[in-house]
Amino acid sequence: ILEMSKKPESKGWVMIFEGPQTSFKARKLTEATAYYFRVAAVNVSGTGAFSEILSEKTSYAQPPPVEAPQVVEIGHSSCKLQWPALNNMGQDPLIYLVQLARVPCVPLENEAEEEATTVYRGAETSCTVN
Repeated sequence: ILEMSKKPESKGWVMIFEGPQTSFKARKLTEATAYYFRVAAVNVSGTGAFSEILSEKTSYAQPPPVEAPQVVEIGHSSCKLQWPALNNMGQDPLIYLVQLARVPCVPLENEAEEEATTVYRGAETSCTVN
């Protein structure tokens, strides 16, 4: 028997698996949430004592893709980029990254691709690239 709870002292343990297998994948869990698990063996004589409690916290979900930025101002040596904000995902703050890479007009066969450089990292939905 495998049981799960959101509080270790809870009387509301829920059985999420019963069977002969020694592994089980819990599904439909909430992101950034602590879960508590315990296991007990069962045979024809009854149920044994439960194991020590295992505590695990789920990770944050990755944000969806951001729409492509738009150039909203352009100067002789800079441009301002702007993009639509994503909805907040729970308590996890959103940080945007803008990367810049030079793309040659005519690619050469032996020319290595230039690494992208991060030109902005922050919570705002616009930045100026010089």
